[in-house]
Amino acid sequence: VAAGGTTTQADLRAVLVRRFLTDGSYIEQKVDFFTPLLAGDPLPDLVLQDGDAVIVPKLEVGNLATYDRQLVARSTLAQPNITIRVLSYDRSTIANLSLRNGSTFIDAVTAIAPSLQTADIGNIGLLRFDPERGRVIMRELNARRAILGDASQNVPLRENDTIVIGRNLLTRIRFALTTITQPFQDILQFLFFFRSFTQGTQNIFLGPGSGTGNPQ
Repeated sequence: VAAGGTTTQADLRAVLVRRFLTDGSYIEQKVDFFTPLLAGDPLPDLVLQDGDAVIVPKLEVGNLATYDRQLVARSTLAQPNITIRVLSYDRSTIANLSLRNGSTFIDAVTAIAPSLQTADIGNIGLLRFDPERGRVIMRELNARRAILGDASQNVPLRENDTIVIGRNLLTRIRFALTTITQPFQDILQFLFFFRSFTQGTQNIFLGPGSGTGNPQ
């Protein structure tokens, strides 16, 4: 927790604590934080010593069905905030938006505050990088249905998600993604692609020389 909390890619069922001994050898202990969190029981109170190494494994795709990432995101074990990116033609906005970890699609839409008169809130794009496939998953969500209680439209958000408001922007970014013939190697490559795309988009509705900022 002191290191900033875990991310949604961490598997808290098998956290490894490695302690080095004076003879150069080490001992290891596995700690399960997820099971007591799921049951509402007290978390393990493990006392660390100077020099201990804490290794948090990556959550594997095959284990997703039995792991509640949203529960972890709302706990004190997770990083307190996530950063998502916003492209809004309606607000002429290209920005980073900081939200509490555990926030959902509607939390982001509320913070962005698109115009109900001019924005197409029934067709908002959510882009998410899939590290296993090296691809960007694009989903179109209906904010109106989410507001009315449709849980399928009010999805939990993750670090580095991108929200796109504006049919033309959605079309442009969908076309740009179809030109990518090789998988992204990691999240950094995707962020570089996104930055290049937004630099071109910025000149369309912000004008040359305009910068990014927080949604107003």
